[in-house]
Amino acid sequence: DSVDTIPVYFEGAISDVDSDNYQLTVINEKGETKKVDIQNSTKTSVATTDGDLAKSGFSKLSVNERVLAIGFWDKKDKNLLSTLRIIHFKDVPPSKEMQSHINVASSSAK
Repeated sequence: DSVDTIPVYFEGAISDVDSDNYQLTVINEKGETKKVDIQNSTKTSVATTDGDLAKSGFSKLSVNERVLAIGFWDKKDKNLLSTLRIIHFKDVPPSKEMQSHINVASSSAK
């Protein structure tokens, strides 16, 4: 099935970091929330101000950072993205739409 072999991407802002399971909760501009599963083989990079990618890691990912996750949807859980690569953008803030959804999500979680 070719659908399973084409990587997908999900862009949004981190609304939660689950350090125990190495997962992020990412919310996009439409308010759609997906879990992003960081694997041992996931390449994690940070976009630098001059447009290059520098090596990064899970511990460097923070709530309210914009990320681009690339990978495959989990066969059992369609809201879980098993990532091949994740790029986070420390110098590009989340859009106002992403930010508004993060604020709603974090206030409802309390």
